[in-house]
Amino acid sequence: MLKRYLFIVLGFVCCLGFSNLAFAAATNLYSFDSPKQQHRFENLSQQFRCLVCQNESLADSNAPLAQDLRFQIYKMVKQNKSDQQVVEYLIDRYGDFVTFKPPVRKLTLLLWFGPFIMLMIALARLFWLIRQRPVKTTTTYRFSKQDREKIRHLLSEY
Repeated sequence: MLKRYLFIVLGFVCCLGFSNLAFAAATNLYSFDSPKQQHRFENLSQQFRCLVCQNESLADSNAPLAQDLRFQIYKMVKQNKSDQQVVEYLIDRYGDFVTFKPPVRKLTLLLWFGPFIMLMIALARLFWLIRQRPVKTTTTYRFSKQDREKIRHLLSEY
């Protein structure tokens, strides 16, 4: 049993280690004029989301679209376009969703504030439900003299 868990943990650690090699291999596919260009390419590839995988950056994804977008970034970096020009190109072509941090605009207000609004609605609904819940009242019984005497007699026996 211990060997099985050790094998699973070892496999998990190996997977984590090899995941970085995939990005390194993707970066090595391209030749750069300087280490600064390579750093810009890697940085830009990390800033954008893969439109297929959605929760992975372009650098981490192996989807064909991510490979195409990495190549577009590579070409623009090689043409010495600024980071802002690369960002604008990708946003113009694919929309704000391609960035991990979309700007706050009219179109993205729901994206930014939607979770907060939903939380407020849920809390208001919970508060309303608690207020509408019937209050349990305790009733007090009034015993007659006969009942009290009977209780005293029963209690005195013990």
